[in-house]
Amino acid sequence: MLTSIQIENFRCFDQLNVDGLSRVNLIAGKNNVGKTAFLEAIGLLFSGSHPNGIAYITNLRGLASETADTLQSELIFNSLFNTSSQEQDITVKAMIDSRQHCLTIRPSTVESTTIDLPSDQENALAFSKSQQYIALNLSYKPPEQDASVNTLRIQANKLTQTLKKTTSPSANLSFVSSQFRLNRRQKAEMLGEIELSGEKSSLIKDLQIIEPRLSQITTIVIGGMPILYGNIGLDKMIPIAAMGEGLNKLVSILLTLSAKCRDGILLVDEIENGFHHSVLQNIWRIIDSASRRFNTQAIV
Repeated sequence: MLTSIQIENFRCFDQLNVDGLSRVNLIAGKNNVGKTAFLEAIGLLFSGSHPNGIAYITNLRGLASETADTLQSELIFNSLFNTSSQEQDITVKAMIDSRQHCLTIRPSTVESTTIDLPSDQENALAFSKSQQYIALNLSYKPPEQDASVNTLRIQANKLTQTLKKTTSPSANLSFVSSQFRLNRRQKAEMLGEIELSGEKSSLIKDLQIIEPRLSQITTIVIGGMPILYGNIGLDKMIPIAAMGEGLNKLVSILLTLSAKCRDGILLVDEIENGFHHSVLQNIWRIIDSASRRFNTQAIV
């Protein structure tokens, strides 16, 4: 379990220390004070030295675009650093199961050399040219082990990674963003896992907080595509996707928690979106109950 975290020079945080994290943690605050950045920092730590974590949060914020390398660097790399200054490293330190883990993100430059070999002239001179690219070195130091370091750079308008050895904390982690939605196949697969584990009745009971008439949920394949259907007492079952934003969001959260975050960590950004204020306390109770059943830490 993640019990404390220290964030330096990341996004809006010059320095942030958070202690006393427990199984279910509710993060509250005004707009633009760093709630999403806090969750992103946790996600980056659990990505370890693999650059995929930066690529993921870049896509979540819609910063990836087909632009010049210099502009890409301004949008993607600079925005990671507090006040957009790369003069200091980003560091994320955390205590996980009473052991310290540390991620350091350090800006650098990478020089790439290309050699043009003439094919039409024998013994012709070959010309080489060098170009420097802005890069980030990700160094993850697990407890009692050497750090692993990998590089992420922008080259030809694309994020390119150089992997040597990747390490990360062993816990499963899922980030449910405000735009997050499982696709139909993912929902069907996760529901199947829950049904096999005997947890389907608990899922239906939790969903009844939003839709009290729901008595059954199942997967029906139509045109080769699995679709979740629910029984709410009508003449026939209807797609879960047609039952409203709140129910569908809760379905995505609970399926992700139970199928992907057992013995791990679930991060949920802007959890209140899509839910009526009158059910929010019950949403907290549902997440608390589910996190206990699946031994999951929830930070929402």
